[in-house]
Amino acid sequence: MPVLLYCVAEASAPLEGPRTGVRGQPVARIEHCGLAVYLSRDSNSDAWTRPPVRDSVLEFHQVLRQLFASVAILPFRFPTIVAGDRELEAHLESASERYKHLLEKYKTSVQVEVLVSPVEKPGAPSTASGTEYLRTRKSQLDGLDQIVAGLSSVAGCAVIEWQVRRLPQGVRWFGRLERDSVDQFKAAMKTWKLPAGHIARVSGPWPVTEFFHLDPS
Repeated sequence: MPVLLYCVAEASAPLEGPRTGVRGQPVARIEHCGLAVYLSRDSNSDAWTRPPVRDSVLEFHQVLRQLFASVAILPFRFPTIVAGDRELEAHLESASERYKHLLEKYKTSVQVEVLVSPVEKPGAPSTASGTEYLRTRKSQLDGLDQIVAGLSSVAGCAVIEWQVRRLPQGVRWFGRLERDSVDQFKAAMKTWKLPAGHIARVSGPWPVTEFFHLDPS
């Protein structure tokens, strides 16, 4: 029977977790190779991915948030589906040591996200010459370079490491920090001075997802 994977945790993780997950399916907890895995089963895997997919994603992350509140987890990306319990057990037998290493490394870590984008100017013309576009784009990139240079300095030792993603209109940072450093990080963000013409959105803490990848295939 197809299995939807939510996350991996240490075997000491709570026996009682969220009761239902994506599409209202029961969330089960199994132990294998010294690990706890939270999952749902359904004879029809399409049930998890049929539209509206956005609802399934929200339900998936709600399960992760509930577990993350009390235990360190390694989340899978949605939708990570294996053919059945035997395939899952075979994967855990080959990957258990890596998962245990990651759980030890990230057991006290959380992730925060900082999204910065330029402010859209009201009334700006919808079309521009090539020269004007390049000039505007260079100005935006210069501003983002200033932000990239300044953010890590402002956050200081609160953040252990960063992952940076450039976007067509902005930049997104993922910061890994200790659970007990969240207040320090939030306080630092209040002192952060953005270059004119930019806005920032800070969210988290979330489970760590951007610093490793779980792939049972």
